[in-house]
Order: sequence, then C-alpha cells, then structure tokens
Amino acid sequence: MNLVASLRIALRELRGGVRKFRILVVCLALGVASVTAIGLVQSGIEQSLEEQGATILGGDVEMEFTYRYANPREKMWMEENASRISEIVEFRSLAVAKKDGVTERALTQIKAVDNAYPLYGKLSLDGDMTLEEAFKPVNGIPGAVMHKSLVERLGLKAGSEFRLGFNTFMLNGVILQEPDETGGNFSLGPRTMVLLKDLENSGLIDEGTLFSSRYRMIIPENSDIDDLRADAETALGTTFSWRDKRNGAPGIQELVGRVGAFLTLVGLAGLVVGGIGISLTVSTYLETKTKVIATLKTLGADQLTIFFIYLFQVMVLIVIGIVFGLLIGILIPYLLESILSEFLPVPFNFQIHLSDLLEASFYGLLIGLIFSIWSLAKSCDIKPGALYRDAVINPWKIRVMPYGIVLAGLIILFVASASIFSGIPRLTLYISGGIAGTLVVLGLIAQASKYLSFQLGHSKMVRGKISLGLALRSIGETGNGVISLTLALGLGLSVLASIGQISNNLLRNITGDIPEIAPSFFVIDIQNQDIEQLREMVLAFPSVSKMESAPMLRGIITEINGLPSREISGDHWVLEGDRGITYSSGLPENTVVTEGSWWEEDYDGPPLVSFSEEEGKELGLQLGDYITLNVLGRDIEAEIVNFRSVDFSTVGLGFILSMNPSALAGAPHTHIATIYADPESEEELFDSITSTYPSITVISVSEGIANVARIISGLGSAIIYASSITLVLGFVVLLGASASSVAARVYESAILKVIGATRRTLMLSLTMRSIILGLSASFVAFFAGITGGWAVMKYVLQASYMIEPISGLMIVLGGAFMSLIASLFYFSQPLNTKPSTILYNRD
Repeated sequence: MNLVASLRIALRELRGGVRKFRILVVCLALGVASVTAIGLVQSGIEQSLEEQGATILGGDVEMEFTYRYANPREKMWMEENASRISEIVEFRSLAVAKKDGVTERALTQIKAVDNAYPLYGKLSLDGDMTLEEAFKPVNGIPGAVMHKSLVERLGLKAGSEFRLGFNTFMLNGVILQEPDETGGNFSLGPRTMVLLKDLENSGLIDEGTLFSSRYRMIIPENSDIDDLRADAETALGTTFSWRDKRNGAPGIQELVGRVGAFLTLVGLAGLVVGGIGISLTVSTYLETKTKVIATLKTLGADQLTIFFIYLFQVMVLIVIGIVFGLLIGILIPYLLESILSEFLPVPFNFQIHLSDLLEASFYGLLIGLIFSIWSLAKSCDIKPGALYRDAVINPWKIRVMPYGIVLAGLIILFVASASIFSGIPRLTLYISGGIAGTLVVLGLIAQASKYLSFQLGHSKMVRGKISLGLALRSIGETGNGVISLTLALGLGLSVLASIGQISNNLLRNITGDIPEIAPSFFVIDIQNQDIEQLREMVLAFPSVSKMESAPMLRGIITEINGLPSREISGDHWVLEGDRGITYSSGLPENTVVTEGSWWEEDYDGPPLVSFSEEEGKELGLQLGDYITLNVLGRDIEAEIVNFRSVDFSTVGLGFILSMNPSALAGAPHTHIATIYADPESEEELFDSITSTYPSITVISVSEGIANVARIISGLGSAIIYASSITLVLGFVVLLGASASSVAARVYESAILKVIGATRRTLMLSLTMRSIILGLSASFVAFFAGITGGWAVMKYVLQASYMIEPISGLMIVLGGAFMSLIASLFYFSQPLNTKPSTILYNRD
C-alpha cells in the first residue's frame, strides 16, 4: 500500500470535476445544517437565559413561601443580607366586569407587587406609561394593568372598572411585556397586575387561601450565592423554595434542553437519510470506475491502495459538504434571529458556539464514513478481468476483516456520541434502534418488491397491460436504485409519521378522552364556613350530577427518614416545590388502599400519612418510612402507613398526600371542589357561584384543556416543521436515485421504441413505476409510524393510543406523490431519446 500514490491518483481523478458527487454534498450539507441550526438556537436560548438570569428571575435571588408571607425572622434575615428587596404575591382569581350590560368573568393570574418592582429590567406598558402612573388611584379607585387578551375578553378600555374579589380597580394600562415573565410559573390565565396594598380586604389572600409570596433580592456583588443559601437554610430551615439568577427559569431551561435534544436526534435521523444518498452517490460513481480499478489492479495496485484512492476522494467531498452545512446552519438562525426572538417565549441571542459546530461536523464526518465504507469496500473486489467483460458488484458482499469491523465501530461510535451529547441516552438508544429496525424492514421490503415485481412483470396477470408490465419489470431488474429510493423515502416518512401519530394522540387524549370524564369546574379558595352552603347551592341545580370536595393545604417534602429528600430520591417531580395535602378521618369514598391500612376514624396519635402508590414507589418509599413536611412554615414528621391508588388522568380530586386530621389541627386552610354538570348549564352555574362568592375562584376545565391543547399543538407543529428536513433529504435522495437510473431508462426506452412502444405507453410506465415504489415505501412508513407512536404513548407517556388514519393516509399519498415528482425531473430523457443514437453508441 502506498498512501502517497493513492492521494496523488485521488486528486488527479477529482480534477475531472465533482458534479457526480452533487447529491453527496447536498445530502451531507443539509443534514449538517439542520443539526448546526438546532444546536445554535438551543445554545443561544440557554446563553440568553444565563446572561439575563437576574432579569428573568426578577432579582439576584428569590425566596418563595407557600400560602403565607415571610415571618418577621425571615424578613430580618433578608434585610441583613440584601441591599434591596421586592415583595410579590401571585395567585389565580376571576376578574369581573360589565360588557354591554352583561357581567363577564375571566380567569386571570394576579401579580400583586410593591413599589420596588421591578428590581431588574423594565415593565413595558402601552403609551410608555410608568408603573407609578398605572397604579395611581382615580377618584379613590386604585389602578391596575392587564394583558391585552384579558382586556379584549372583558371588553375593557382605559378608565373601565373591574372587580377582583370584593375590591374594585380601574384599568389604566395594557401590559406589553414583563421583564420576569419567562421566570414565572405556568399560568392558565392572562396577567393582571396591581399594587399589593390595594388587595387588602379583597378576600383573595386571606389566611389559608392559595397564594405564593416571593421575595426578590439584590445582593452585594461580592456575595457567594451558595454560601448565602446555606446560611439561609441554617438560620431558617427549609421552609422556603430558593431560586437564583444562575437558573432563573429552570422549567423553561429544562424544556429547551429536552426539545433541543429531541430535535437534534431528529436532525441525526435526517443525516441518516442523507447517508443513504451518500451511499448511492458513491456506489454510482464507483460503477463508472470499474475499468479504471481493473486497470490499476492489472498494473499491480493492491486492495488497500484502491480503497484509499477513493476514500481520499470521498473524504474531500465530505469536508466540502460539512463546510457548506456549517455555513447554512449558521445562516439560518442569523437570518431568522428577529423572527425567533418574537416567536419564542424566551430570550434568544444569536452567537456562534464552536462546540455546536464541532458536534455537527463530527456527526457529519461519521455519517459520511459509515455510508461510504460499504461501497468503497465493494470496489476492492473488482477483478482485472473486468477490463474484458461487464462486472457486477455484489452489493451485500463485504469483507468482515477489516472493513466490517471498521463499519461496526463507526456505527457504535455514532450511537454512543449521540447518547452522550443529547443528554437523553435512553431515548437516543430507542430512536437508534427504531431507525435501524426501520431500515432493515425497508431493505427487506425493497428486495421483496423487486422480486415480486419481476415475477408479476413476467406473469399472465399483466398480459395486455403493457405499461404496467413494463413498470413492474423495470422495478425488478438489477441495479436500478430501488433499494436506495425505498430506504430514503421510507425513513424520512417514518420519522414524520411517528411524530404525527404521537402529536395527534396527545391532543386526542387531552381534548377527546379527558373532557368525557373530567369535571366541569375546579373551585378553589372555598372558606371553611362556605363549603356546605356552596354544596347546597350547587346540588340544587338539576344539571349537576355531583360535587366532590376536600380540605386542602400545601406542603414541601423536606426530609425522608431524617435525611434531605433530594439526597434520597433525587429530582423527582414530587419533590419539586410544594404538593397538595388533604386530610380525612375515615377512608374516603372510592379510595383503594393497595398496601397497608387506613387509620381509625377517632385516631389522635402521632401524624400519619397515606401516600400515592405510583409516586411513592418511584421515590423508593416503603411502609414505616418517615417523611417531614413543611406546612405553612411548620415541620411535621409523619409515618407512611399505607399506599393508595390515585388516578390523575381523570382530572378529578387527587392528592399525593393525605393525613389524619389531628396532624394538621390548627393549620389554616381552605377547601377545593370539583363540580360535574351538563355542558349546556355550565355558564349559568359559573355565574351563580362567582356572583354569590366573589372571593372563590372557579376554573373552567374545558378552558384549561383548550389552553394546554394549544400549547401542545404549537409545540407539535414546531417539531413537525423542524423534522421536515428528513423529508427534504429523502426527496434529494430520490432525485439521486432517479438520476442514477436514468441511463438504464434511456436504453430501455430506446429498445421499447424500436419494437413499437408509444410515448404514452412509456409515460404511463414511468409514472406507474414511481407510484408503486412510493407506495411501497409509504406503507412501511405508515406502519413504522404506528409502531413508534404506540411505543412512545404506552411506555414513555403512559397514555392510551389509537391509530390516526388521516395522518397515516397523508403519509401514504405524500410518499407516492414525492416519488412521482422526483421522477418527473428525469422523464424527459427517456421519452425524448432517439433509438438509433442510443443503440449505436451502446454498441
């Protein structure tokens, strides 16, 4: 083997031009571009979240208390350690206003702020109004500002009056943008902002009602945040939730990371589709070099010399494709920065990150090599005798030593790298297995299609059907790009089919199944003295089938068996913030205890707790374990005495934690209720409850479901749009497959014209060939999408699954259409060919 000679010959051959490698360069460039663009957008968002952490959070650090204000000792600690403090209270309620003489009510997320708000950034109001002007009382009525959607819903305008609880406010401005909006909690209603002191006597934040108080602080520049947090926990215990500017929006950051990782995996699937085009291009090119390779072997070149001659050429083109891909991937977020900044609910600041470019380049290099090695290894088997006769390379013959081992190593490296870089190794392995399985099935289907087409094309069934017979025999012949076409189109469609099935099933579960079993309303902040009167009033409506209620408090699980809960059970969602707690003396109706037993109705001993079975097992809890709950600043240690089944999918009352009544004796609390009523009477019932009890918040489940469905639908659409790169790459490979077989189609058409075939017959034959190939790939994609959708819904999301036929039908028809369109680009040459010229040159 002579590497220098191999390189010299490779460069000499490349001087003849790289036009034959256009499909390779385009496929690799588009795949690398998609991975690059996704990585840069994700990094831009994450960097913006990090750089603007203080603005997004609203302070350097934040201490949040559940359903209470900070006590004097806690406030004193803040004053000692912060240079400035801003107090904010957030909760849900109903805004009530008159619209055309009719009382309108709408759910709103209220943010009550003090005069120090905001510590960082600026609240943007219409007309460049300041907060001081917006909150200024008019004729003794305090001012407020609202989000535009809520203003329109209630039919308000500047100077209009509306009610929150028992208090009246005047709308003085419209919120355009909040500096800390991204860092806030998930909201089912648009924002209303008022001064905290103006909510006194409103009945909305009385003792026991559901609200959170947040204290944002600016700390001295030389302060160490970790030391500060440790000091707070030492001095005050774990009675609060802590956030700081290093992670101002943890929920958003986690979502961005997960969606970005998933889209990167989709981009890698697109690279695999492009890899099929790379393999096709290299194979087609090497077929034209059969005589050259045979000549080199006649002159004494060994197999490795031949291998490296063409490996060097492929490597040069891989580098060209990667460079073009990086440039396109950089340009996409750069050109769309303004659109992304407006569209995304989080800040986006475009910057080029070397790590994203290196990662995309690495993936591109691996894919280029993986899909080239197979074809390059085949070239080594060409014998010198190919100079004197046509040589047919066996596409499935490859030397295990060393090429097969190298290929296997590259594939393992690719999957391992994707698993590590994505941060979701389990899902990466599932997707990799799914892609591999789909490719195997598609390959088998392609071979079966060729065999069946060959048999049918020569059978009595197609006698008299000239165009169909020609199409089938064309598919059945050797070396016609059928396998590459089926693999590329099938895999691209499979990705979109799976995402479509998952997205549609999620929406069906939310908008279809849940409303059939869900209550009409959630009612919160029901005072103890009002619960029975409310029940009596609600059940007096003939349309109400039932009302369920329970006392409710909120608490944080701080310790498990005397140790910090996170050290025992990690970052489980139950330990993220506060959880709902109820109490009951006897076993509640329809409650199923799966392990242990309920306490006696008159039990008055140490605190006991009943835990949700599924969540308890996920946390590793057992009967007899002790958990410490911080409820309204008081630590309560309780023994787990039973586990019970809790079904949250019904959207009814469901609590992770239920305690014996004496454990929570004296703790101020309210009640929560669900009301089941006929849809046609919901509006009347809603008006009756809210007018009779202004301080009670009634949440329409149907509206909440609609809001969640809009979010999921938007996210699903964005993922589908991003995933369409796999289809684009599939189409490029289709063009390559059509181009690689055009010479065979031209020669075939010349023969057929000589024996009397008309232009119409040839057109029909070519059209049928394209549609048959497209349909065969599409049907595999349809079933792959069903399988992938079912697996994700059942094992990942643990939700019901139903085949979405419309989505599947669109995939099938789309595949046939794409195959036909790709072939149309090359129809003209076979149709317009002159038999005499072709046959003379062929001879």
